[in-house]
Amino acid sequence: MIKRLLTICAAAAALSASADTFDMLPTFGGGGWGDRTYDADTRTITYNDEWVGIGWWFGSGADAKDLSAYDEFVLETEESSIAYNIAIQYVEGGDNNTVSVTVPAGKTKGIAPLDPERKNAVQQIYIQNHAPGTITLTAAYLQNSVEVDPTAPVVLWEGSRTLAWSGENNTVEIAISDFVAAKTVAGDKIVIDYTAEDGNGFKMIYVNPDWEWVALPVMSTLEGYNTEYSTINLPSDKTSYSITLDEENAALCTNAANKKILLQGDKITVKKVSIVHATAESALSNWYIGGEFNGWKNGAEGFAFSNTDTEGVYTFKTASLSGEFLIVWADEPGTPDWTKKICGVQNMEAGTAYPYKENDNTNFSVKGILKDVTVTLDTNAKTILIEGASSENQYTDIYLVGDFGEGWSEDTTDMPLRLKDGDTYTGTYNLTAETSYFKLKAGSYVYSTGGGDVAVELGKEYTTAKTGNAFSLPAGEYTFTYVMAKNADTGKLTVTKGAGIADITADDNAPVEFFNLQGIRVAQPEQGGIYIRRQGSKVQKVFVK
Repeated sequence: MIKRLLTICAAAAALSASADTFDMLPTFGGGGWGDRTYDADTRTITYNDEWVGIGWWFGSGADAKDLSAYDEFVLETEESSIAYNIAIQYVEGGDNNTVSVTVPAGKTKGIAPLDPERKNAVQQIYIQNHAPGTITLTAAYLQNSVEVDPTAPVVLWEGSRTLAWSGENNTVEIAISDFVAAKTVAGDKIVIDYTAEDGNGFKMIYVNPDWEWVALPVMSTLEGYNTEYSTINLPSDKTSYSITLDEENAALCTNAANKKILLQGDKITVKKVSIVHATAESALSNWYIGGEFNGWKNGAEGFAFSNTDTEGVYTFKTASLSGEFLIVWADEPGTPDWTKKICGVQNMEAGTAYPYKENDNTNFSVKGILKDVTVTLDTNAKTILIEGASSENQYTDIYLVGDFGEGWSEDTTDMPLRLKDGDTYTGTYNLTAETSYFKLKAGSYVYSTGGGDVAVELGKEYTTAKTGNAFSLPAGEYTFTYVMAKNADTGKLTVTKGAGIADITADDNAPVEFFNLQGIRVAQPEQGGIYIRRQGSKVQKVFVK
């Protein structure tokens, strides 16, 4: 038990009993113990030793602070390399009067719930580090608990972590406060998105108040449980696995006396850990969405459409949607039934209901990128409606790539087509090779003919695709116009005669003209430069000495 208590007078100011939040940051750092400093200007705590405390001292006995108007304390920080505890010390409880929540290294927000039975008399709140280092505060406040949408999954952890049985950076660490904030109860599911090799191993443990690592009891109920090592094997042919929590395991995950929850294993890379509430299960349909936006997790848990008040009408919400996707039926999560597939509409725009196709080979795609998206599937009218806010096209340039006389390359950026307006890109270039072969590159995608080689006819519109061979053009100057939304499956290409170089009758005695690489006439080429030299019908790239 810490005997030397934090001292700070400003925190004793009256707290508004009617407020939803109360800002604590201005009063931070007036006391503490151990080797540490606090810079109020940068709001940075520097810990020179481990297990050092600093925070807010309210008072003991009758001077303790009544925080009954609030449900939890929240601390927000910049990303830090050290873990820390948020500790709340109450008047009541004797040797057990302090409850702490562990916030893992790298996490920028910690939530510590206030004990409903003891929050009317709080002595202090302090931040205690696990190792030397710095923590920069961005916000600290008391608040009423935030409502959680019971039909929406809550992401507890997201990234890419290859598991091992030991090592600080080889486990997925989830704070108990995250389970509390997610309002985790019995019947909820922990859903793990992952990739795994054959012969893998997996264990989920909790760290108890004595810092002992103990396998969650629910592990013993899972298929293939190994009693010697308290492990299971995750299916290598699937990408999602769910664990249903009973009363005992839900309590362990939300008990503030426990330190944290850890995922261990080998031959497994974890992508995301979520809570799917039991109330959401009954609200979910058997229609699932999968596409580029979620790594083509077709039929995966966490991507099901929700039922609505209208039978046959379903909705799915996501923060962002772009590129291609499809909708498929699954009797069980992770087992899509490909005979029940909905798709078939390209370049959809927000706000328009489109008739869909069943079991078609063409995926859906949206025009550009949409934010705060709701997808409505109406199986009665057989339509799909996407609602969301359009974001700006993120391609500043689209590039002509290929073989322009110096060998094939899809990494060149010498010939950009500039965004003109909307989704239209243009550029004028002089091609000097006898025949140039090209494709168009937008972001990471390369767009081609959709089939065999195509010799371009001037003025004709061509539909590009993410498959196929190259377009070709003879030597000459051309203006390229390309229309394509970001991540669209197809684009529209039109090539016309360029305006920068006038028609000249083929004549070996014609005067010599020079142009820069952008096709602009140059009166006097400079030494050391590369130019396009044209004399009558002869065009070549030259180096001027």
